[in-house]
This record gives sequence, structure tokens and C-alpha cells, in this order.
Amino acid sequence: MAWLFVDATFGLSGDMMLSSLIALGVDPNRLASELAQLIPDHFALTATPVVQGGIHATHLVVDCEEGHTHRHARDLMTMVETSALSERIKTRSFAIIDHLARAEARVHGIDPGEVSFHEVGAVDSIIDMIGTAIALEWLEIEGLIFSPPALGHGTVHCQHGLYPIPAPATAYLLEGVPLAPFDAEGELMTPTGAALLKALADSVGPFNGAKILAIGYGAGSRTYADHPNVVRSMIFEPRTTVLAHDHQHEHHDQVALLSANLDDLPAELMAHAGQALLAAGALDVWMDPVIMKKGRPGVVLNALASPDLVDSLAALFFRETSTLGVRIQGPFERRSLARHKVTVDLGYGTVDVKVGSFEGKVVQAAPEYETVARLSQAIGKPAKLIYQDVAAHLEAEDPA
Repeated sequence: MAWLFVDATFGLSGDMMLSSLIALGVDPNRLASELAQLIPDHFALTATPVVQGGIHATHLVVDCEEGHTHRHARDLMTMVETSALSERIKTRSFAIIDHLARAEARVHGIDPGEVSFHEVGAVDSIIDMIGTAIALEWLEIEGLIFSPPALGHGTVHCQHGLYPIPAPATAYLLEGVPLAPFDAEGELMTPTGAALLKALADSVGPFNGAKILAIGYGAGSRTYADHPNVVRSMIFEPRTTVLAHDHQHEHHDQVALLSANLDDLPAELMAHAGQALLAAGALDVWMDPVIMKKGRPGVVLNALASPDLVDSLAALFFRETSTLGVRIQGPFERRSLARHKVTVDLGYGTVDVKVGSFEGKVVQAAPEYETVARLSQAIGKPAKLIYQDVAAHLEAEDPA
């Protein structure tokens, strides 16, 4: 099992991240062939060796014939969904696109699916996002840790004019993320880089590995006088348990509940609506069976979300279901356990476990079903026995 530590001390952009993975051994020609199945525009990838601040690094150059095309978030999602990519590549790609779309939607006050990505819709940015997901799969990376990233200062020219650094979408994406103290003139952290961190990071913090296996440096296109414009990615062998903190402390926030009664929507469209709500930012989605006023069986579709997403999710209810109205309740106060994820090494494979703590003590621990199912299929051991082995491991080793 290999993990990746991404050192973003001097910032992070999409091309720098992908360049560092090329430096770790991903073949750019093979990557171009894989991406050509998704991207209709003609393009070529060239990995160029460069020296940044005395450090030998790789800079990936994208040559393409495309003009400044605008693509919507849902177009990129469809591009990935209809591809022959593996499920984990699709999952990681969806997460990157979704985080970026939701941040841009907050900036412009629109629905995430309607976000037109401007610079991010260009071929090179699509390659950075989806190419990174593909490269991680080829390198067999199970999890990622990012160092606290640097932002830079000043202003940057965007599609809509001059913006402060960090750009608005970058700032939204990095809410709650610890930042590096390093500062320099210029945009060190781009929106695409922030989306990669937000979507892929199992934790943000210092390096925590047992053995470094390989190191790759990815360089950006700019050169600075006082520091190398590089991202350092290190493949490492984790310790028995790798902590990945989602919420390090008990969490208090507010949520709203959206609900609609449905008795004339096919089951497959009901499931599609639920997935669309989750993709648009709902915290949780569930369905309750009910008997409607005319005695017909029906379903109540429920979505729990941040209050600032109520309008966009209500609009999605109307677009994706047959309802004529949406009930909105709240906001309610929500209290959540401090949560983190541990990767448990059972000797014959690894399983991810969600751990919940209250006042510093572990009160919940549950294996991630997907990792149990994948291990069960790989080695032929019944899933229920893997669950038992995980429980025995956690009893012997406190996951806190």
C-alpha cells in the first residue's frame, strides 16, 4: 500500500501537481492516449526537464488547438461518466470537478451545475484535473496527505477582471484548511490546485510516513528569485495506521432539511435525483416510504444541506423530480463528532475505518464498506470475517 505526500510549501497548481506525478514515473504519452478518449480537441503532452532554484524538476506542457472554450460542470461530469475510466478514477475526478464547481457557484451565486469554468474549461485544465486522477491510479496511490499550502499575495487577472489573491474560488475551497506561513508576490495557490487538495486530501499536515519510496518534483511555468516554484510529491509507505482527520474537533454548524412527497417518479429516476442532490452539495440524502392521500405508496425524498445551498437544491428538486413543491425546514443546529479516518493494515490487506471521537475519546468506529468489499473480492475472504478482523485490530490498537 502506497500513499502520497504532496509538499505544497510554495503553493500548488494543477499543472505542478500533474508534473510531479509525471516525475514519479507516469508516462506522458500513455496519459495523452488515455485522455484522448475523453477530450475531443487535439492536444499533445510534453514533459520537459527544468531547473527551479537549483532543483531538477519536470514541467508538463500541454499543446492544443482549442480556443478559449467554456464548458459547464455538468459537461465535464458527463465526459467522465461516459468514459471507460475505472471507478476510482471517476470518483476522484467527480470530486475534483464538484469541489471546484461548488466554489465557483458560491462566488457567482449560481447553481453548481451551471458553472462555466472559463479557464478551467480549457483543455489544459481538464487534463490537470482528470489526468491527476488517472496518474494516481497508475501509481497505485491509496491515500494522500498535503502539507499546509502557501497562498501568495497581490492580484491576479481572471475571466471577470482583476481579483485579489487568493482568488475568490480558491479562498472558498481552502476554508478550514491550515495554511503555510510562507508568503510571496503572486498567485501561489490556484483554484485548480485548491480543488485538488480539497478533493483528494485525506489529511492536511506534516509528513507522517515510515519509509519514502520515491520523490518527484513538478515545476510551474513561473520563476521566482527567492524560491523554487515546485511541488514535491513523495510516495511513501505508511505506518501501521495513517491518521486522516476530517474534523479534528467536535463540530457545531447549522443545516436545513428539504423534503418532497413523490408517488409518480420511477425508481431509477428517484435514485438519480438522490445522487444529483449529493453531487450538488447535500450533506445527506435519504428516502422514506409513505402511503399517500389516495392510498398509493409513495416516497419522501429528503436532503440535508447547508442553509446557503437551499435555493440551488430546491431548484434541483424541481428539475430532477416530478414534485410541485419542496418543504424547507430549519435551519437546525447540528453537532457532529470529531471524525477522522484510519487505514488499518490487517497483514493480508488494508481497510479504511471511520472513527468518531467525543471529548478526546473514541465512541464510534466503522469500516468503510467499499474497502472491505474490494479486499474481500481480491483475496476471496468473506467480508464478515474481515469486519471481525478489523474489530479485533481496533481493540488491540486504540485508533485515537
